[in-house]
Amino acid sequence: MKELVREKVEKALKEIYGIEKKEFKVEKPKEENLGDLATNVAFLLARELKKPPVKIAEELSEELRKDKTFKNVEAVKGFINFRFSFDFLKEEFKKLLSMGEEYFRENLGNKMRVQVEYVSANPTGPLHLGHGRGAVVGDTLSRLLKFFNYEVTREYYINDAGRQVYLLGVSILYRYLEDCKERDEKLFKEIKEIFEKDGYRGEYIKEIADRVRSLIGEELCKERDLNKLRELILSKEKEINYLRRYEPKDVAELLALYGLDLMLKEIKEDLSLIGIEFDVWFSERSLYDEGLVEELINLLKEKGYVYEKDGALWLKTSEFGDDKDRVIRRSDGTYTYFASDIAYHYNKFKRGFEKVINVWGADHHGYIPRVKAAIKMLGIKEDWLELLLVQMVKLFRGGKEVKMSKRAGTFVTLRELLEEVGPDAVRFIFLTKRSDTPLDFDVDRAKEKSSENPVYYVQYAHARIAGILREFKERYNREITKEELLNYVDYLSEEAEEKLIKKLLFFKDELIDIVQRREPHLLTYYLIDLAGDFHHYYNHHRILGMEEKVMLSRLALAIGVKEVIRLGLGLMGVSAPERM
Repeated sequence: MKELVREKVEKALKEIYGIEKKEFKVEKPKEENLGDLATNVAFLLARELKKPPVKIAEELSEELRKDKTFKNVEAVKGFINFRFSFDFLKEEFKKLLSMGEEYFRENLGNKMRVQVEYVSANPTGPLHLGHGRGAVVGDTLSRLLKFFNYEVTREYYINDAGRQVYLLGVSILYRYLEDCKERDEKLFKEIKEIFEKDGYRGEYIKEIADRVRSLIGEELCKERDLNKLRELILSKEKEINYLRRYEPKDVAELLALYGLDLMLKEIKEDLSLIGIEFDVWFSERSLYDEGLVEELINLLKEKGYVYEKDGALWLKTSEFGDDKDRVIRRSDGTYTYFASDIAYHYNKFKRGFEKVINVWGADHHGYIPRVKAAIKMLGIKEDWLELLLVQMVKLFRGGKEVKMSKRAGTFVTLRELLEEVGPDAVRFIFLTKRSDTPLDFDVDRAKEKSSENPVYYVQYAHARIAGILREFKERYNREITKEELLNYVDYLSEEAEEKLIKKLLFFKDELIDIVQRREPHLLTYYLIDLAGDFHHYYNHHRILGMEEKVMLSRLALAIGVKEVIRLGLGLMGVSAPERM
């Protein structure tokens, strides 16, 4: 609808002033009573035409009023406000009914290759609610981009190298040795010291330790033949990729590799419960195994951006907008996470992605300037990389915050929430606020079957229309097709019907705004509003049992609402039930 107004204004500009092209905004006015859409074009032409904006707006409005697309066109303080005619809206609605979801598609992407990286949680524990929220944001954005003809790759970056993986192995070893009747006390003391300072304490660590014991008995308590232990585990476990691929240097690494396999499997299972899949699972270790980190550092050295100080290698990120320079290789020869992160982004660039969107936890906010600085160093355009931040989720039950999970030890897991309220409620409610603002998730509300539960409210509108269609078939013993209903759209005449049609037609503009602004939460706002408008309409206007032309025109309207709700929920990965 915005594009249509833009075309009409451009045509008027050419006819009145001979102006071929002009950038201007077409937006919804702040107040609904001012019109359906408005433009600021008169203000942008004032200097060029040497006329006040009020005069230009009046001249353009007079020309635009000749177009039957509009009920009225009004010049207000230099702005031009448009209100569509009901006849035009009904003709457009017929197109929507005829085309279905294709009516809303637009070739925005033109097959642009976009990578969306999201979740990327350390595989050292279960997914928490913040990870789940990031997963839903990333997945919904990916669905929207695909809908508008972007070629999307959904990617999970596995942080499977570095100290956190070592600490996973230490934590499992500690829990294992803790239950040994006879053990290596020297090793246990060393491990205990590390565990008590930095170890992972959740119940899931004990579960992994118990699983190891079930496979190899007390083999780890005193004598430790790494090859024997590795082969013993591999002979009894399937899909143990890390332990099969790498030979551990010590017992902690053996358990770390085994733990990585189990945790990644669990993460994939948790994500599948919420309907999320990835095209690529990219291993941080592979950057080191394939020499990509060293290659990246050599490239930056050649560019003159690396220097040595205190035995460490530093990157001159302060010259590119960061608040200080950053270490990429420590004095002990180990690499920092920043080094592998730069190598990973350079790898993305070399894979040919034209745009990269990272969905990160809000705690990464301070990390953004250094990554942006590294991108500039590599000669990559700054807008190639976009970053969306996701704030944490607080869980409430009975009006009180739920702070802990028995299994995770410090947080409620995504799986626990999914098991309690289901994936539809989780996905929908995670999108009811901007991703960069904190979200309170009320479990009791999410389980309610009432208008207080937003996902139920929207899904019920869809199911209610499905029920109307079933009742029509039973009562009148006939099927009705969208094609037949097109002939009855012109009989729609109520103000509430005009409002609903307008709402449906504006969905395309809403979707385009959502995908271009990278704000998938706006989809829930739209669907809640649409469901509310339909429920209100249904409560005040009979559909079945009316005069045939009225009944069938209202059925056509209801089907249009059903199609849009189904599409909107589908883009969010939420089901659109036929019965509730």
